[in-house]
Amino acid sequence: MLVRMNHPQQARTWTGLVNELFADFDQNRSKAFGAQQAVPVNIVETEDAFHMEIAAPGRHKEHFSLKVENDLLTIGYAIKSETADSSFKTVRKEFKTDDFSRSFSLNDKVNAEAIAAKYEDGLLKVLLPKKAAAKPEVKQISVQ
Repeated sequence: MLVRMNHPQQARTWTGLVNELFADFDQNRSKAFGAQQAVPVNIVETEDAFHMEIAAPGRHKEHFSLKVENDLLTIGYAIKSETADSSFKTVRKEFKTDDFSRSFSLNDKVNAEAIAAKYEDGLLKVLLPKKAAAKPEVKQISVQ
């Protein structure tokens, strides 16, 4: 069969056939062109800091790397090749923990020296504290 049918009802029409072809293309596009798929990131700003959450389920915290260089925060994940255990044969392997790297420009509000990260429940949580803002000085003006 030329086309795998994920949705047999839809694939009976020409539109369904085209949708099936492009659905497979979208799923395999990054592998076909050698591109890395970006991991999803949420960033929230509070009064004191920026809070970043990166969806990275099934990974180990030891394999994450974070570095700041020239106001650029780079977050990466890389695993070393696993040694094969000859006592068993893998029949099917669908779990994937591909390497990734994402970079974020830091603005002048972020205190790069105080960035902290922790990995829990499949999320890499990165705290980007803001620099202490200089409080505006109140100046009393006397009336003469």
